[in-house]
Amino acid sequence: MKIIKAKISDIKGIQKCNKLLYVDKKLFDFSDIDYITDNIDNFYIIKQNNKIIAAMNFKNNNYIETLAVLSKGNGIGKKLVKYAINKAKKSGSSNISLDSLIKYSVQNFYINCGFKLENKLRTCVGYQYFHFYMNF
Repeated sequence: MKIIKAKISDIKGIQKCNKLLYVDKKLFDFSDIDYITDNIDNFYIIKQNNKIIAAMNFKNNNYIETLAVLSKGNGIGKKLVKYAINKAKKSGSSNISLDSLIKYSVQNFYINCGFKLENKLRTCVGYQYFHFYMNF
C-alpha cells in the first residue's frame, strides 16, 4: 500500500476516517467538510481496493495534526508516521510533533514510533491531551 497526496475527490473518504477522531466540540471536528477542504493540500492517504483506509494531515513539514486509520494493528499508522518523519527530515526541519487527546489512548503507539512524551498534560476546551515530539 502506497501513501499518496490527497485530492479534492478524496474528501469523503478522509471524512470517513476522521470520524474516528470525533469529540463533541467544533474545535475538534476533524471530519468537517470545511476543515478537510481547507487542509486538503496537507493530507496524505492510503487506499486499499480503491477506498481510503487511512488519512493524515501533516502541516508545515513538522506537525501531525490528525492521523486516522480505519483498522488498527496492521502497521498502516506506523507507515504514515514514518512517512511524516522522513518528510520532516528531508525538508530540513529539526523536529516533528503532534498532540493527541487522552481519550484516544495512543501514548504507547507514538512512543513506539520514537516520539517522546512531554511530561505534563495540556488542556484545551476541557479536554486533556498529550504532546509528543521528536528532535532530529
